[in-house]
Amino acid sequence: MNEKPAESQRSVTYVALLTFFLPIAFATLLVPVANTILNSVIARMSKPEISLAAFAVARSTVFLLQSPTFTIRSSVASLVAGENSHRVVSKFFAGLILIMTGLVLLLGYTNFSQLLLGSIMGIEGEVFEYSIMTVRIFCALPIIVGVSEFYHGIAILLRCQKFIPIATSMRTVFTALVLFLITPYVHMNGALLGGIVFLLSLTIEVLTLLWRLKKEKGSLKNALTIQMKEEEYRDSLSIKEAVRFALPLMTTVAFFYIIRPVVNSALARSSEPATYLAGFEVGYTIIGLIADPVDVLHQCSLLYWNPDDKRSLSVLKTFFLGVTLFLASLLIIIGFTPIGEWILLKVIKAPANILPTALGVIKVGFLFIFARACREYYWGTLMRTRQTYLIAISRIINIVILVPAIILGTKLLPINPGVGACAIWATGEALEGLYIYLLSRDKSGIYIAN
Repeated sequence: MNEKPAESQRSVTYVALLTFFLPIAFATLLVPVANTILNSVIARMSKPEISLAAFAVARSTVFLLQSPTFTIRSSVASLVAGENSHRVVSKFFAGLILIMTGLVLLLGYTNFSQLLLGSIMGIEGEVFEYSIMTVRIFCALPIIVGVSEFYHGIAILLRCQKFIPIATSMRTVFTALVLFLITPYVHMNGALLGGIVFLLSLTIEVLTLLWRLKKEKGSLKNALTIQMKEEEYRDSLSIKEAVRFALPLMTTVAFFYIIRPVVNSALARSSEPATYLAGFEVGYTIIGLIADPVDVLHQCSLLYWNPDDKRSLSVLKTFFLGVTLFLASLLIIIGFTPIGEWILLKVIKAPANILPTALGVIKVGFLFIFARACREYYWGTLMRTRQTYLIAISRIINIVILVPAIILGTKLLPINPGVGACAIWATGEALEGLYIYLLSRDKSGIYIAN
């Protein structure tokens, strides 16, 4: 395994953490901004409720099928230490991307769609028809996302994370241009248009990032080799070692993306499926607008965690707490003041009948921030110690409990099904954070919280 001397061997400072985290966090923040704008595009087309619901179903289902692509960034940042490991990781994920592309093609063009979306998830009628159209557009999504995540990891390795928000900004600007320049003159299937715009915006993002990296570093392989030699990294990695590290992360991400189809399936069987599906999609997108930067915090503990330096541990934990409280406060303000209603009605132009669901989802969303921040801290430390299997164990146990809880809760709880599903999901993530803390101490013998 390639051995990387951690940045954390030097004393950690708040400036170093902010310099590393802010560009990645800002880019992550721009993604739900782009998604919110995209929802506005879809909401301005014909049959907005049907289109929003169908787009949510198609995207969440395809994300589940291509979920291993979302481990590429962390795997590249952890495993690549020169030309050899770069080649091993590239081949490994290229093969996986081809397999995932084949799965999406099966979903879009065979009876697999009727089995998964119809029989299992309970999607029917126009929502089913619109979902299939969008899935077919998404057949190229695993390739585009996979390439994007790979170069995001390369940018982090080359200390060029400043280019990531630039690339994501271009994606957001493109989506906004479609909203203001195209939608007034186009009247078509909103889910279909949303799928096309989503693919094009991701393509623009990855091309922008690759252009900036090439302009700054020239040959990326040579740049990696030079940098890793300067930092005394040992470049030795086999496919077996890559699989041992990445497979638990793939399992973790795959199980995470099971949750959205489960939520969609539960809401599809509710009394007002289109209303609850659309309301949950819009509300959860707003949550992502604030909470998504938390999902990259593990990069900080991955890079800077040092159990032998108590001062650095204190700085790292304080940094995590500060980020958590700041983001949670923003989401509470949106959910419990008129600002939330104004965003939904005036900015997104969401249909009035989905407002109660969307607002309710936002109000319980701050729980995600606290739960995920705890989880991310331990994920980073376990990646550093190459104990990614513990991450997978905690996620599997969480999903085994969470899936039936969502299905039963949306039927039995005397509240809005969309809000109930969100509350159950957030509670499950909080319990996962607690469990991974206990599990990591028990298995590794390292008291990583202290």
